[in-house]
Amino acid sequence: MAYETDGIGPVILFIHGWAGYRSQWGEAPEFLKGFRTIALDLHGFGDSEESSNFAAPEDYTKSVCEFIEAIDVRRLVLVGHSTGGISAANAALRLTDIVDGLVLVESPVGKELASAKFPVLLIFGDRDSDMGGLSRLKVAGLQLEKIPAADLRFIEHASHSPMLDNPPEFYEVLHDFCVRNQKTA
Repeated sequence: MAYETDGIGPVILFIHGWAGYRSQWGEAPEFLKGFRTIALDLHGFGDSEESSNFAAPEDYTKSVCEFIEAIDVRRLVLVGHSTGGISAANAALRLTDIVDGLVLVESPVGKELASAKFPVLLIFGDRDSDMGGLSRLKVAGLQLEKIPAADLRFIEHASHSPMLDNPPEFYEVLHDFCVRNQKTA
């Protein structure tokens, strides 16, 4: 898988959503000084190779876990956008011993995280629009019911891609979460 890394310090790994690629996290290094940021392209997206073995978001979990093992990361926070949040959540559940936190950005993940042993942050844009027939506020409320220990933040002037719509606020929220929860290896 193709990826970019920048900075030194505790690791934050970014996973894009469907039809996305690693450059959507391009401003992360500017806002996350003191952290090592890693953004990857899932198979079939960006500069990563195609594979017929990947059809659904869950199919990417194994390759994300293998990627993490290959780069020898001992501690990290996983950040998943939209359907990439499914891969991030599944990887976090498989790698609980090294995960300091999970950030789901506009992601439809739920009850499987109810007993997570790591902190979870849910981030949504505040511009209301359709998410599978539901408002963002309704989706966020349903997620909080399923993941009671999660924190919830809405990013102002943002919709489905708050890291692109309002990078300063998005990365400030992410930075604060990582500072509170990430341990050094």
